[in-house]
Amino acid sequence: MVLQNILKSKKKIKHGLIFSIVLFVISIPLRKLHIDDPWIAEYSYWIAKLGYLRSDLMQGFLNYSEQMFVYHKGHYLFGALVYKIFGFTMYAFKASSLFWMLASFVLVKAYTRLKPDVFSTQSTVYLVFFMLFINNQFFEYGFALRPEMMMLFFGFSSFLALYKRVNSQSAAAYLTPLAGLLAGLGGFTHLTGLVFSFSGFSFLLIKREFKSSFIFGIFCLIGFAPYFYDITSLADWQGFLYQLKNDPVLATMSGGGFAPLTKLLHEHQRYFVYPWVVSFTLVLFFTLIFDFKKIKSEQKDLLLMTGLSALFLALLTAKTAKYLIIITPYLTLLIAPSLLKINNFKGAKKYVLALSLFLFITVNFGYNLQIISRAEDKPKKNAQIAKLIPHGSYVLSSISFVFNQIDNYNIQAINAHTLWQTRYLKIAPSMDSLLEFATKHQRSYVILDKKFSHKVYTDELNSWDYHTKTTHKNFKIIYHDKQFVVFKRMT
Repeated sequence: MVLQNILKSKKKIKHGLIFSIVLFVISIPLRKLHIDDPWIAEYSYWIAKLGYLRSDLMQGFLNYSEQMFVYHKGHYLFGALVYKIFGFTMYAFKASSLFWMLASFVLVKAYTRLKPDVFSTQSTVYLVFFMLFINNQFFEYGFALRPEMMMLFFGFSSFLALYKRVNSQSAAAYLTPLAGLLAGLGGFTHLTGLVFSFSGFSFLLIKREFKSSFIFGIFCLIGFAPYFYDITSLADWQGFLYQLKNDPVLATMSGGGFAPLTKLLHEHQRYFVYPWVVSFTLVLFFTLIFDFKKIKSEQKDLLLMTGLSALFLALLTAKTAKYLIIITPYLTLLIAPSLLKINNFKGAKKYVLALSLFLFITVNFGYNLQIISRAEDKPKKNAQIAKLIPHGSYVLSSISFVFNQIDNYNIQAINAHTLWQTRYLKIAPSMDSLLEFATKHQRSYVILDKKFSHKVYTDELNSWDYHTKTTHKNFKIIYHDKQFVVFKRMT
């Protein structure tokens, strides 16, 4: 097979890596707005302005317009720093994840230098980075305002410190507390990052490093402690518990008394959810099955840490595929050396591995191209819509309108209404309920971006005849096109 011949050539693997990097770079100015970019940008904006988090977007939801206590604190604080330096700029916010991804890749390279027996050729290192750059999750989230890359950095740096600690008798004493501090900062970045504290602590226990595990745990707590920086009174603590109990994401993670077992039984859903994830899962699965003994003998510490991280990811987090990002470099480092020596496998194993790797590359490459093809200039379109609305107006809008209108309007998100209807009232939202919500919250304008709105609204709007339906629920339609519909309240 062609792929088998390519893996024999260092030059061809290097060219593949260069191609994947060039594709990523070309894609940067062509990226569409990610669904989470507006949320986190607005949250970062308010932290930079006030020193604590509140949200105009989420007015009317869990007292978020007064103060939010449950959020990805380390990541949003970093976003506030980005805002302070670059202003409210979409590409600057998105580039923050690229910074953390590249910093994490430096750590991945550092690990390969610690294992010269396994990563003895440059071809193996090239293959590792090719698989990471072509991976759709890294292609997408490497330039999206999300916390996964920042978590990955702290988690992998913690592992490197622990690896050096347990594999060298002359290792510096500071490595254990440093590893704990970094793991704790992973949790401070995003609560999912607590996975690194649990996995690191368990790793040391299994290694029978009992004193080190205690020290590690103490410094995990120190690293995580800043999570409570904005809780300074009993009222704040009560607000924190209220929001924690009613958080719409955390509410989906309860499982009753059998929650741990249930979560483990359902963990496969994370690995078999999207084609690009499934393709990686298949090459991972077959490589581990066919070459497990060798992988275990060559990289037993990485294998142990990866297994523990995957276990706690299953037990502690929601079943979303994007959290796989924080362990994907671990998994890639485990399997890349085996894949490079694919021709050493006998019979059907060789062809199964080649086919699964080919599937991974082609599927992920195809979806990466889709990300580029869906590009749009959201701030430019928002500026056109803003010409219809006086500055200072109270607006109910799709979240994307914050770019770059956050300083011009009081913007409440349509999602605040949608979440309340679907998660708490258990009632399907509708245009009627949405416009009634707008009236209740004194919104003068409603801006619906069909690409950033709940399907219920878009389906209803697509059925309207705008030649005859010019008013609805005390609102008048003042503009519409294929993507936007703008309403103005009449009284």
